[in-house]
Amino acid sequence: ATKSDVLMWNYSPDSIPERYANTDYQLQRVLFPESTGECEQFRVEGDLDKCSADPEKRRGSDSRGSCDYGVKPIKKVFSRGFLTASTSDDVPKPIRNPAFELVKLLTVSPYAMPLIFQDWKEKGKTNTIFDPRREAVCEYVYENLDTFTESIVIPNGYPRNMKDADQTILSTAGIVIGSLAFATAITTFSFVLKWRNLRVFKMAQVG
Repeated sequence: ATKSDVLMWNYSPDSIPERYANTDYQLQRVLFPESTGECEQFRVEGDLDKCSADPEKRRGSDSRGSCDYGVKPIKKVFSRGFLTASTSDDVPKPIRNPAFELVKLLTVSPYAMPLIFQDWKEKGKTNTIFDPRREAVCEYVYENLDTFTESIVIPNGYPRNMKDADQTILSTAGIVIGSLAFATAITTFSFVLKWRNLRVFKMAQVG
C-alpha cells in the first residue's frame, strides 16, 4: 500500500474511526463551518446542478451551502412481531407486552455513540469471555441511567438491588438430599451397565 491520503465522507457516529485510532491509518476529521438551518435548506433548494459533470457546478459558489453535516437523531428499528405483541387488538390487554411503549420513550444521544464505540474497542482487546459490544452498552446505560429515566417513569424498586441471602437449613438439606439422590442414580446406572450381560439381568428384561 502507498499510504496515500484519502478524502472520504463518513457517517457519525460510527465505529470506524475508533477501529483505526492510533495506527498509520488513523482518520483525521476535516472541520467545516457549523451546520445551520439555512445551510441545510440551501443544499436542498439552492441553485445547484448536482447532476453536472463539472465539480464547480455541483458544489456551487454560494457560501450559504458551505457547512458541515448536522447532527441527525438516532432512529430505532422494531420488529413487526414486537410491535404486534404490544399493540395488536388481537392480543388481550392484560397480556400485551408493555416493552414497546418503554423502548419507544428511550432516547440515546448521538454524542454518546462515540463513547460506546471507544469502550467497545478497549474491551475487545482484553475481554475474551463476554461480548464486548453488549458489555460496553450495558456499562454506559448503568453509568448514565439518569439520562434514560428523564423521559420515562420507572416503578419504585427498579432497577432491582442485589442482596445476599443467608442459606437456610431447608435449602442446605435440599441440596444434600438432591446430591445423594443424584449419586445413587449414577451408581445404580454404572452397576447395571457393568453387569448387563449377567443372566439375572437378562431374565429381568423378559416380558
